[in-house]
Amino acid sequence: EVSERHISELENLVHEARKRVWGRALRAGTSRS
Repeated sequence: EVSERHISELENLVHEARKRVWGRALRAGTSRS
């Protein structure tokens, strides 16, 4: 059984990873143009 807290922790990790990837992509895009 997966606990609610465990799910929210996973979602938190995904959210942080996505933010990091987006920040990197935005920086790369702005520096390229």
